[in-house]
Amino acid sequence: MPNTWTPSDTYPGIEVERLVALAAIVRAAREQALLAHDPAAGESSWSLGVRAFERTNRAVVVAAAELEWLTIVQGFEGGPVQFVFNISGHPVRVCRGDSDDVPHRYRQPCIPELEEQQKLADLEFGPSSPTGRCLRLVVENDALGAPNRIYLAEIDEETGLVVNTYLIPAVAVPSNVTPFGAPPAPAVALPPVHAEAIEDDEEATGSHDA
Repeated sequence: MPNTWTPSDTYPGIEVERLVALAAIVRAAREQALLAHDPAAGESSWSLGVRAFERTNRAVVVAAAELEWLTIVQGFEGGPVQFVFNISGHPVRVCRGDSDDVPHRYRQPCIPELEEQQKLADLEFGPSSPTGRCLRLVVENDALGAPNRIYLAEIDEETGLVVNTYLIPAVAVPSNVTPFGAPPAPAVALPPVHAEAIEDDEEATGSHDA
């Protein structure tokens, strides 16, 4: 289904090229997490969710040191935190889901997001954004837990419903290139993996947000 929403029309600075670059970083981090997953050693979808969450956050933090349009709001230190970053000043969080639905914990903004939204509202000259909306980079996994599609979703903060989505075009990342200097994951021999439902990332961190 073709995209009918262009994020930069609503959120100045969230250009397609920037979304493509960010989605490639997130995809690579989560693919590396899956490669390191070892069900034969007793690791479950819970540990995969934690690893994917932490590797994704770390990859975004590393990338932010080199990309002037990407800044970290909360989560530099890692761990089970509400990880928030800005794309051109607009706060965003990453979660697992699909184009029509996101986990309940991601349907409303957290306090750091609200603070960033207020900063935008206080700017006399700067990027504007709609009120009552929050943004999510939504990762849709396949049956084995690998990232399949990645969307930018706009969510109504009052209803928690997705009101707009943009399917970010995927780009091939050469296997011998690790984005932004992150150490390459060692090759791991994996046993056959049986398809199973992968739990939401926030469930993987217990009572904390992810």
